Amino acid sequence: MSEPSVSMEYETKQASYRALVTDRKGCSLCAKHLENASRIDGGDLDSNEIGPYTRWQGNLDSPLVVVAQDFSDVAGFRKGCGWAGHDVPTNLHLVELVREAGFVIAPPKLGKPDNVLFFTNAVLCMKGGGRRGSQQPVPQRCFANCSDFLRRTITIVAPRVVVTLGRGALYAIQRAFDLSETGRLSDLVGRHLHLTNTIYLVPMYHPSPTVVNTHRPLNKMRADWRGLRPLFEAADNLPHTSAAA
Repeated sequence: MSEPSVSMEYETKQASYRALVTDRKGCSLCAKHLENASRIDGGDLDSNEIGPYTRWQGNLDSPLVVVAQDFSDVAGFRKGCGWAGHDVPTNLHLVELVREAGFVIAPPKLGKPDNVLFFTNAVLCMKGGGRRGSQQPVPQRCFANCSDFLRRTITIVAPRVVVTLGRGALYAIQRAFDLSETGRLSDLVGRHLHLTNTIYLVPMYHPSPTVVNTHRPLNKMRADWRGLRPLFEAADNLPHTSAAA
């Protein structure tokens, strides 16, 4: 008799997720700074996912949600045809790092969702471009504007662990869940914080080549991610450090 309730729960997730995506497509809060995927090339490269990263990893029952900062600029979005790039070093580093946490995922491939985990971005729209291209900074207000989408996404997926990549993603999570800021990212990396009563928050450095070469070598990042394993292996363990402490 349990199967109908399980099915209904998943149907409810799907319906909530569809509503979330619809709201994302219609959002214009950051229109002065960023481009909504639904408005780039008439929406031809957009999808029925919350963002391009989720086309790669979009499992609504994932035990792990990874929150990156922003996806790309419009040129990068077009280059990848609206998908995560197969040759982007950050994405390839992520494949290595989630393996350290105990999950095997395939590298991104155009048109081929893997859907083992759930990946999203703290900022869902694309940067316009310019001289710095995908490296141009995103206004902090855009992280704040997208925070409601982030909160709703995590509520729907209800993972065991949320990992944030970089300062912007951590700020967005703190804003989304009304958490007080707890210090520098360097002091929080790898710590098992309490996002909700049932979800851990673990801040990590962004695994871009720039950060790997200047702030946190890949071997140390691997150790950080390896520290996630106990959180999945001891499912009955409650979070023990408050993110608001």
